[in-house]
Amino acid sequence: MELSELDIFRFRGFINKTDSCWLWTSHKQGQYGYGGFTVRHRTYSAHRISWTIYKGEIPKGILVLHKCDVPMCVNPDHLFLGTYADNNRDCSIKMRRPLGEQHHNSRLTSNQVREIKYKFSKGQSKTMI
Repeated sequence: MELSELDIFRFRGFINKTDSCWLWTSHKQGQYGYGGFTVRHRTYSAHRISWTIYKGEIPKGILVLHKCDVPMCVNPDHLFLGTYADNNRDCSIKMRRPLGEQHHNSRLTSNQVREIKYKFSKGQSKTMI
């Protein structure tokens, strides 16, 4: 994506620099609260625009990830490039992925799972449980 000097000037106008994070002050996009920035009628993630301005092009299929885990942060020093696998690993390490009952597809409670495992360990068949 090509950014004009005007695009870069506009982008910098939406940044509130704190002692650590550079917080995006324009609109949020999506359910996770990442900043959005529009260039020629197309909206991009603000942290991806920041990477492009301060660090260079982003290779195709590569994500821009946050070290600080603040979705509205566009500080290039808090960003790093990674794959989808890197992003999933980062989520797991930082315990940002819902597990067990907290997962949106969960059908059993933790107590139900414990009860099923107990019954199975005592010899009950899967069909009986």
